Amino acid sequence: MRFHNGFIPKDVRVYFRDIADHIKRIDQAIHGMREMLLVAMQVYLTFEKVRQNEVVKRLAG
Repeated sequence: MRFHNGFIPKDVRVYFRDIADHIKRIDQAIHGMREMLLVAMQVYLTFEKVRQNEVVKRLAG
């Protein structure tokens, strides 16, 4: 949008800015959800390791 001002009519540029803003917000939301999912997976794997360690302790005893 910045480099091709001649191709985009001035009355339409406002809509492109609005669309760019929406895309930026959606991208940030997706990034936040991805981070939450990664943390949830790490927590699950940590709990699973603890459970497996308990099983190994019982088998070793």
